Amino acid sequence: MVFTAQNTGAGQAARVRDGVRHSVWLGVALTAVVSLLLLTERGPVAALFSGSDETRLITERYILITAPFFLCYTLTVVRPGPSSVGHRHDRPLLGAHARSRVGGRLLPFR
Repeated sequence: MVFTAQNTGAGQAARVRDGVRHSVWLGVALTAVVSLLLLTERGPVAALFSGSDETRLITERYILITAPFFLCYTLTVVRPGPSSVGHRHDRPLLGAHARSRVGGRLLPFR
């Protein structure tokens, strides 16, 4: 956040875009590696949580179902929208609608 704020304030939008682009690629690469490790080693990972065979099998199935979607989550968190660079946002990441009322007036999240 500091990198983006400093460079936006200095009028260096190209540097902000490059930083966001690098962040996206780094996030995607790390997520792909972790997801692949989780998928291939889900048995030992599940065994860390419980010694019960039934719990281990449920945990393995959970990992198998959710791991492919980690990439979608990463892209949502790292880059909230296609025109996010250099623009002010009234919403936090992931589209949560956190607002407060002051004197009966609905104020956007900042």
